[in-house]
Amino acid sequence: MSARRKGETPYPFWRKLRKPMRKLLAKYLTQLFDQTSIGQTYWSTLISRIFGYGAGTKNGSTVTAVEYGINNVVQKTVLTLASTTVTMTKNGTSTAGGGVKIYDFPEGYIKVLGVTSNLAVAGEGTTSFLASLGTVAAGTDGSLSSTEADICASTAASTTSGAGTCKMKGDIVSALDGTGTAKDLYLNTALNADGTGKEAVAYTGTITLYWINLGDN
Repeated sequence: MSARRKGETPYPFWRKLRKPMRKLLAKYLTQLFDQTSIGQTYWSTLISRIFGYGAGTKNGSTVTAVEYGINNVVQKTVLTLASTTVTMTKNGTSTAGGGVKIYDFPEGYIKVLGVTSNLAVAGEGTTSFLASLGTVAAGTDGSLSSTEADICASTAASTTSGAGTCKMKGDIVSALDGTGTAKDLYLNTALNADGTGKEAVAYTGTITLYWINLGDN
């Protein structure tokens, strides 16, 4: 075997790649095997594509998602919202409600272990409202229940002079049967009084979910 020149790699295939391609491949492999959120996201995506399990998909241009696979069982999903707007439909002048889809779970029997949110709210004027996380968008009756709040229960929040916070939390979610059709995650909002002139609420911050895909059949 001939001696390598100084600085020469021992892997012939690597030498044949153009420098930009070598840099790109090296960056990808580093991220793939790195034990950071980026590397874990690659692994989750790979497992999902091969076995049909793993991370879901964020929905909407104002939402980003970072996925953390924990022990190849528990999935931690951190959704970051940047002025994600929930537009409400009014029911006369007293109540209003609406929701926006922010995430698609993968197909399967989904067990949500717990949820927390740390959200700033921008709305119109000074008002009290309700927020929840559910698998369907909220109606206009001024309440959030059943599938409108089957991921995180209805939570009271408010705005003062157009600004406020929304800190949801919950850990009593029943399994969501998405074995036939994958379940969606909606951020819901409802006004249970004085729906006049208040049509939209914008959320900025994070929603963190821990969940398990128990399988598909």
